[in-house]
Amino acid sequence: MPVLTLALTLILVQSPPSPISRSIQGVVTTNGTMDAIPDAEIAVAIDKSDLDTVIAAYKYDLKFPVRTTSDGGGHFSIGGIIPGKFIVTVQHDGFFAKPSDGKGDLRDSASLRVSVLPDQDGPAVSVSMIPGAVVGGRVSGIDGRAVSSVTVQALTQSIENGVSKTKMVASRDTNDDGAYRLFWLPPGEYIVGITGIGPYPGSGLIYDRISPQVYVKTFYPNAADESTATRITVKSGDDLGSIDINLRPATAEDIRRVPQPPPPPPLPPGR
Repeated sequence: MPVLTLALTLILVQSPPSPISRSIQGVVTTNGTMDAIPDAEIAVAIDKSDLDTVIAAYKYDLKFPVRTTSDGGGHFSIGGIIPGKFIVTVQHDGFFAKPSDGKGDLRDSASLRVSVLPDQDGPAVSVSMIPGAVVGGRVSGIDGRAVSSVTVQALTQSIENGVSKTKMVASRDTNDDGAYRLFWLPPGEYIVGITGIGPYPGSGLIYDRISPQVYVKTFYPNAADESTATRITVKSGDDLGSIDINLRPATAEDIRRVPQPPPPPPLPPGR
């Protein structure tokens, strides 16, 4: 019995055999031009529907997702992959991808399923991504003077259940020269404008940081609201300049409409 017990103990504590190790390789390129995209972030995760691979990873104490980045030629390779089904996700700031079914809005990452067999590496993965666009210009006020430190926004509009919805996609403050650049915009149609900042949210007033002049919300090029603004259409990789905004000065009535803060609470008795 002691001999049998010792044998069983050795069987139970011995390390499991090393798992089969394969790799997943691929390349990340720009849609349309096939230019390499270096420094893209790649993650390989187990497809949760593949329970056998989930169990095998737990058995061999393998950690997923496994991550790497693409090299200067856009290529990547991840080793230590056991046979099974996986999801490869690729993302890079300023790039977008179409949904796998080709429907719906662009996404900020590309995902695809890959199967790795026991006797060979996974199939070569080719990921094509769409570069975002850049929109820039200058914001000016009275007499063409630059207005600094105001927030310019790129907005999209859509209809949901018969109701118009406005969504902010990007924003950036103007510099000392009144210039701005909005980065990483997905291809599409935008309204660019300044909707107002200040002590009272929703006031629609824009305060010049270096003068007492006050402006009201303005959309490119000098529109009072989204419905009369000039739309800007950007394509993949565009770099559009001269989207200049001439702010509309606030009137005395505009300023009077700003909600006033509530009065302070009364002091306690005896103070």
